[in-house]
Amino acid sequence: MTRILVVDDEPQILRALRINLKARGYDVITAADGGTALRAAAQHHPT
Repeated sequence: MTRILVVDDEPQILRALRINLKARGYDVITAADGGTALRAAAQHHPT
């Protein structure tokens, strides 16, 4: 499964993207800021 990291500071956008991408078969990781995104990328290795 392809893993995607979505970064945005708007919770509604993160939620909408997560729901739509998961419905299309992607493993979705979300982050609300740059620091969180860097930690998530290091931990989960988006592909």
